[in-house]
Amino acid sequence: MESEILSEDVDFIVMNSFNRPSAANWARGCGKPVIALIHNVDQYVADAVYSETLDLNQFAFLTLADHVSATLFEKIGGRYAEKVSEFHCDFFSATRAPYRPSKRRSVVIPGNLNLRTRNYKGLIDVLKERRSSWDALEFILPSSGADRDTVLQEISENRLQDRVFALPLGGQGQVPHASVMAAFRNATVLLALIKPGFDQYRRNKVTSSVFASSGFSLPMSMGGDTSDCYSIPHLPSTSSLAEELDQIGAISDAELYQISSRIDSYRKDKQQISQANLAGLIDQIVDT
Repeated sequence: MESEILSEDVDFIVMNSFNRPSAANWARGCGKPVIALIHNVDQYVADAVYSETLDLNQFAFLTLADHVSATLFEKIGGRYAEKVSEFHCDFFSATRAPYRPSKRRSVVIPGNLNLRTRNYKGLIDVLKERRSSWDALEFILPSSGADRDTVLQEISENRLQDRVFALPLGGQGQVPHASVMAAFRNATVLLALIKPGFDQYRRNKVTSSVFASSGFSLPMSMGGDTSDCYSIPHLPSTSSLAEELDQIGAISDAELYQISSRIDSYRKDKQQISQANLAGLIDQIVDT
């Protein structure tokens, strides 16, 4: 495979993951121009195997959002600005269905079941405290994750199995891709459920909720100050999780349709900008 990748008819390489030393070392020695995606700024600048590539002419870089680029430049300085561009990504489904809110609203919570990054405990607590509220909402957990068993145990102990549903695991302990995509296609709203105090999605990473929202034109509720970092159209920010759920339950179908339509326009604009940004990096590092 390596000899095939390094054949003469390959002009450059795009790496969608640059977060392992073995991958970085391979890229440094491959003899081809490389455009690498920086997922996590802290990780990138902390290890020379990654950060030294800033001074190599064969490298250029992509980030997934403006706030990630801003954090990167704070750490590395503005002299590398021409080597870094933003590239918009989203979850894509060839069978994307037209957006249709349902009477019983399916609220999907993207991302791995990880108590460090997402406020599952807060969701369980608020549903337990207000059992008679939000009857029209059902919550879907479409992922595996390190804390899946713990979260599901708390759901069971608090008798919330009729409100919160985890998609079943398939082979290798993962939820099948087809099941995840079906959950997004059938969703009414996405709930980012970012844990209070977890600032990485405001600083050096991008939440997967944004990719799902953009890819499926799904209105997203983010809540708190994290929403200020993202330009994608979404539900108005709220100050508490209970207020978020109140809003998801009360917002009209017409308002949800409007947000979905604005996401369509957002995605198309971002794709055009991303194409131009990528073309600029290719011109910069590839001899034509």
